[in-house]
Amino acid sequence: MATETTPLRNVERRPQEPRALHKKRIAGLAVFGLIMVVVAVLTTTNVGRKAHTQAIPQRPIKVVQPLKPLNATRHHHTPAPTPKNWFQCGTEKSEAGYITLPYNVDSHLFYWYFESRKTPDTDPLVLWMTGSGSDCSSLAALLMENGPCRINPDATTALNPHSWTSEANVIWLDQPTNENVYWFLQGFLDKHPEFEGRALFLAGEGYAAHYVPAAAHYIWKENLIVVKANATLRINLQGITIGNGLVNPVVQTPHALDMAVSNSYNISLINPTDLGAAKEAVPVCSQLLNVCQANSSACIGALRYCSSSLLGAMDDSHRNKYDIRKKCASSDPSECYNTSAVAEYLNLNAVRAYLNVSEQVTSWQQCSSSNGEHFSSDLMKNFDGYVADLLNDGSVRVLIYSGDADLVCNWRGSEAWTKQLKWKHQQDFNDVKEHDFQVAGEIDTIDAGSVRSHNNQFTFIRVFKAGHMVPKDQPAIALEVINRFIKNQSLMRRTSELTPLVTEGTAPPHSSRSARRFNWSTARSSLLVVAGVSLLLTLAFVVHQDSSLSSLKNLKGATNINFERPQDEFFCGITNHETGYIKLPNKDDDHYFYWFVESRSDPQRDPLVLWLTGGPGCSSMMALLAENGPCHVQSDLSTKTNPYSWNGHANVIWLDQPTGVGYSYGPTVDYDSGELNVAENIYWFLQEFLKKHPDLADREFFVTGESYGGHYVPAAASHILKANMLRHLSPNAVHVNLAGIAVGNGLTDPAVQYQHSVDMAFNSYNVSLLDDQAIEDMRKAQPVCHELIMQCQQDRPRCVDAMEFCFGALEGPYYQSGRNPYDIREPCTEENVMKCFHFEHIDEYLNTPTVLTKLGVDVHKSKSWRECDATVGAGFAFDEMLSSAEDVKLLLDAGVRVLIYAGDADLMCNWVGNQAWVMALDWSGKTEFNNAPSRPFVTSEATDSGRVRSFENLAFIRVFNSGHMVPMDQPVVSFEMINKFFQNKDF
Repeated sequence: MATETTPLRNVERRPQEPRALHKKRIAGLAVFGLIMVVVAVLTTTNVGRKAHTQAIPQRPIKVVQPLKPLNATRHHHTPAPTPKNWFQCGTEKSEAGYITLPYNVDSHLFYWYFESRKTPDTDPLVLWMTGSGSDCSSLAALLMENGPCRINPDATTALNPHSWTSEANVIWLDQPTNENVYWFLQGFLDKHPEFEGRALFLAGEGYAAHYVPAAAHYIWKENLIVVKANATLRINLQGITIGNGLVNPVVQTPHALDMAVSNSYNISLINPTDLGAAKEAVPVCSQLLNVCQANSSACIGALRYCSSSLLGAMDDSHRNKYDIRKKCASSDPSECYNTSAVAEYLNLNAVRAYLNVSEQVTSWQQCSSSNGEHFSSDLMKNFDGYVADLLNDGSVRVLIYSGDADLVCNWRGSEAWTKQLKWKHQQDFNDVKEHDFQVAGEIDTIDAGSVRSHNNQFTFIRVFKAGHMVPKDQPAIALEVINRFIKNQSLMRRTSELTPLVTEGTAPPHSSRSARRFNWSTARSSLLVVAGVSLLLTLAFVVHQDSSLSSLKNLKGATNINFERPQDEFFCGITNHETGYIKLPNKDDDHYFYWFVESRSDPQRDPLVLWLTGGPGCSSMMALLAENGPCHVQSDLSTKTNPYSWNGHANVIWLDQPTGVGYSYGPTVDYDSGELNVAENIYWFLQEFLKKHPDLADREFFVTGESYGGHYVPAAASHILKANMLRHLSPNAVHVNLAGIAVGNGLTDPAVQYQHSVDMAFNSYNVSLLDDQAIEDMRKAQPVCHELIMQCQQDRPRCVDAMEFCFGALEGPYYQSGRNPYDIREPCTEENVMKCFHFEHIDEYLNTPTVLTKLGVDVHKSKSWRECDATVGAGFAFDEMLSSAEDVKLLLDAGVRVLIYAGDADLMCNWVGNQAWVMALDWSGKTEFNNAPSRPFVTSEATDSGRVRSFENLAFIRVFNSGHMVPMDQPVVSFEMINKFFQNKDF
């Protein structure tokens, strides 16, 4: 088989130009370490690999421009000798040229091959094929996305530290079809027999979603013949990976409008009129696509109709269809990128000679219109059958990844076809819980996307903040993905298993209350945690214990408990207390941490109260130390008694839950993802706690909380109520004397509450939060938000869409006001809103070695204390927009007392929305409650502190001059309110 190539080049490094701005020191050290590895590899590897005997000798290179240094600014090392050629790409050995196909001597496939920067003798071989419209060169990807270098505007090269050659030998191939790819590889292996039997992966993006499965399928079938004949297997195909590809147009194309209705970036892509027309075109498009599968003559018509009716309907948005975050006037997304430097570079005489380009090729073009026309009837064909065959065989792994800002091959369509793919483990794949795709950043973990995977065989990843070309937009994330994939490492690993990654990527607003609350800072997992609602509740005082409480001192009695009165500044309050773990009997190895404090009044008779902080994913210890607990932590880390602690007339438990929050711990694979998990776990926690404290079993019991506690509290109480009714089925279960629930500034019924987000523009404090245009836009967004939330109630996969849209459209605009969204009375310009509360001393206190020792924290099992855990919060992405109102209705109709209160300066879970869902609640006393007057809520000090509406066992209180955390902002009012509620007194 004839080959025409330039020999492998042992490329030298160029001295660096000085940097104007340095990265953080840790990033520099990490890159320095990487460079040292590269240096070691280059100096120990046999750099004199023999070129193929038929290779054409390298032609002399004439440098046509002055010598310029390689701009490898991210590499910190002693300057190396200056390379002979300023235009050389990367630091690894390379080879470029042609391989002639055996059955057509006039067909010559051009390739550019680079050795691995790590261990080229053992690292796998990756073949990259660019698709785009079906007619584009892989060299564009090499020089703009995932290759060893990038091209500067002056046509010099800059080292790409995130090249896919970091742990793989990579070929970028200018290819056409499946059979050609197979024969190209045969020719390449003739030249490089060292790769025979080496693991091979096919990769590509865009239209390569046709090339890659088809080529892999052809190789797989040929390999079956080879194996059957007991011959040596040359091409060891191990996997394929496709980025933002069009694999199954029948499924994917109708999802084009999903991005117009809702996207993570709150970008309007289509007006209502055009959206209506486009929706009407969807069934016609689907019909044409189905006809195309059986009749190729219909495919061009299907392509034109679907493209113009669906994607074309969004032309007026003037957004880049490959990356909606960017503006672009052209309807052709390829014209939205300036590739002139790449074209200039590849067409330089010196570079053409360097690459041994044939003189028959007059010039390099990124895409060929003639090839595109040839493949136009193929574009709308379904290729997922090839993928199914590969998966069913079990020998080939498949990774599909998708940047979520791409419109042309959007992530929703890609996710849809992976879930609809008919293969033997389809149900198993679909049943896998979606996880956050996390990578280790320079300082903290990064939620880089979401992932679903079945046994590492079939994986789908949504990549945040990336368009059609993920390696270009998220280079470090893309490198982490491909390296884990080729090494067969799980892409669903949790944070603790990750190694640090130097990256510029971060998650968009979306995914985990604590992490997301809008990565519009740390924002993202849901509505109450914008920037970290979650960051509000946390303080873990722990005394380690096995299945029972760890001993404090002088243990006595059947419960092995003895209260120790505080003796120094590290302890909190003036009453008996107990800290420890309870192992959940319904879980394998989950341990909930709690802090229990006796009543200051009559601990032998006062009720038992459980406090749950929201998030989701935030610790109740923050509430204990900053809001309603027996002490507050001072800036010098001493403690000060809180005279308005809720244990004034009650025995109170502050609980860290779900698993992974605060000092609670357990296997990450067992983390919770919704209210059913939470409710069951809280019930079993109480069962064990009451067995240790039988004297509390008959006390009135109240469940309380705030923020996402609007989900937790009703769910837990409802579960307890039902369990009590069925206690005859579990005679050993302890009866929990459920008396009531109280929720402050909670998210309970999002469908109702989000409709009142804009109402806070007209507030009692005369604070200007929105301009007229923003108010108008929010009002227009309200019905879309409501519809998405209602869809979420029936179709949980839609819940994330609802969360992203509603939060972005109805809460996001407030972030431009410069006010604290948890308390609009206060200014706040911090990206992480929680920094405006200055709780740093609490975090420091809870992680002080002396405090950890005093509390008996098992530092080997519990993580360092944090207000909120992003991983836990992310698990509730599909839960946040679900309504808990039915649980409240059940409780009310069963006679359980319910108190809903809301500080009226809070934006996140505002009082208007809370009042609205309470009045909309369809319970037996609805009419009487709604007809009841709203009257002043007056404290014992004769202070008009709010407004209260009540009937029988339901009360709603609006609290004046308070934000999201009423016990912190109005401690006296909060204290009187909760005590009246516990004692069943009129407000």
